Amino acid sequence: MDQKQDTATKSLKWISNQKACAFFCSMLSLFYALVLIIGAVIVEISPTWSTRLHQAELIFYVWMYGVGLLIFAYFYLIFIHIEWLSFAQRLLMRLNLLAEESLELTACSHSNIAASSLYLRFGALAFGSFGIVLLCSEIVTTLDEDVYQCAKTSAKYILTCLFVFVQMHFIFTNSKIIIDRSKIFCYFGLMHIVAVNVFSAIRYSLVEAIHYHTKHKSLPNISKDQPAQLLGLQLLVDIHLGAQTSTIFVTCLVEYFLIGSGMMFVLWLEIGGKSIQSRQIPVNHRRNSMIADCSRSTTGLFGGILYMCLAVVAIAINIILEHHVPINHDPDEEPIAFYWLGTAQLLLYLWILVIIFYGLWRMRNLQYRADPRRKSGEILDRILLVIGVFGEILFCFIAIDLWLENKKTDDGWSRFQPIYFLFVYILRLSSALSQAMFILLSGRLIARNENEQKVKSGKQSITFLLVANISLFIFTMYESMRSNLPIELSSLAYPYLIYGISPFTVFYRFHSAVCLLEIYRKTYNTKFYETLQMRAFSVDLVDDPIEEL
Repeated sequence: MDQKQDTATKSLKWISNQKACAFFCSMLSLFYALVLIIGAVIVEISPTWSTRLHQAELIFYVWMYGVGLLIFAYFYLIFIHIEWLSFAQRLLMRLNLLAEESLELTACSHSNIAASSLYLRFGALAFGSFGIVLLCSEIVTTLDEDVYQCAKTSAKYILTCLFVFVQMHFIFTNSKIIIDRSKIFCYFGLMHIVAVNVFSAIRYSLVEAIHYHTKHKSLPNISKDQPAQLLGLQLLVDIHLGAQTSTIFVTCLVEYFLIGSGMMFVLWLEIGGKSIQSRQIPVNHRRNSMIADCSRSTTGLFGGILYMCLAVVAIAINIILEHHVPINHDPDEEPIAFYWLGTAQLLLYLWILVIIFYGLWRMRNLQYRADPRRKSGEILDRILLVIGVFGEILFCFIAIDLWLENKKTDDGWSRFQPIYFLFVYILRLSSALSQAMFILLSGRLIARNENEQKVKSGKQSITFLLVANISLFIFTMYESMRSNLPIELSSLAYPYLIYGISPFTVFYRFHSAVCLLEIYRKTYNTKFYETLQMRAFSVDLVDDPIEEL
């Protein structure tokens, strides 16, 4: 009977095949998102839209963020919280306006597999909160404008702020949702949200890049009474909050949109598929506890604390040197801070590179876990890790090129870039690539035999790398506030690239810490191995024995 059905399905025209139509709609939604992202970036960078087509620009922003909010409203009202629909159905039945044999309404269930890890969701919560603070601050700075301009700018920021908050709640509470109906709408809806997130990440990366030149050229000559449209995005925020504080907030907002785009893309991939692969869990019965085995971690923890102390002390001493040493063009006085920061970077990246290779050597006896199916969270982690590595690679290559170009000039800046700065950039690039490979490989390893579960080879290294990446997250965040690269001597594009990709380098350290935390929790989990032996199901069903949130 099944063979006959398969044969009948194969003989159908593709337009009559549900799977074929679903695939076609998914591809259409993908191209829709691509067109929307490119169009949105053009609207953002083109002066025509901001100077001549004010109303069209506002309509476009309403379409981007307003439609995104409506899509989230559909998910909440039709998929998750359907009590109002049940009440309306009963009311219409009492009024004889609806037949009693109407369809039974059921809320979407949740699987045991989340689209992202708990730690990534906590990161989205923190970054989104900082982003909302920045957006609200920018709304306040528009109050000195004329009525029309104030209403237009405020409407854009209010829509963005609402979108950030609603998506933040959706990411944190519904990462395990199973989408098994309204698939065509969900294909286009989720891709629209992905496009909004990608565009917003690019938009605020451009803001940080363009803002560097605007700040240095315009800030000394402006006053707080000037209207915001003359100063440009984020410049008034710098006057009230400070340039460095504003940079932190923009970086957090970019990282939030990166997490949001990645998670929504994974949900888009899982449309119609999770209900087959996963156990369904009622919304009100999801577990909210988590257990972690912290044994065999003391040495790595205290080594990481020592690493963090070195990073924080390096930042503190650099700040002291910059503020207490006279800044002038005398080459004998100015390079002290640069020498100190370069030496600290050399030690930090060399230290972490040694631990990476030591950890790989220690984990050589662990077993490889070959999953027939891939978890959504693992897919998302790999996507975001690649994005972060891309930012690190681009930053390091630009820094190396600037060092080589700087050595050819007779400018005094060449004295501030000694030879060991070249080794700093090479070590940073090597450590970023090595750590990415370490994370991708160790994420697939598991301690199967009893001896490895007891010894936990490599756990000390993972613990150290976890704390070290948190330290480097703070360090690169500080580095993104001010650059010691000679970008004034570079090509026109380099300053924009350096400041545009700095949020991605910060995000790489944050997401590396998230991935290492997952590896720390799962690789040596004895409960995982016992469950794997007892069950004959797919690895996907037992890959996360500790339920999250």
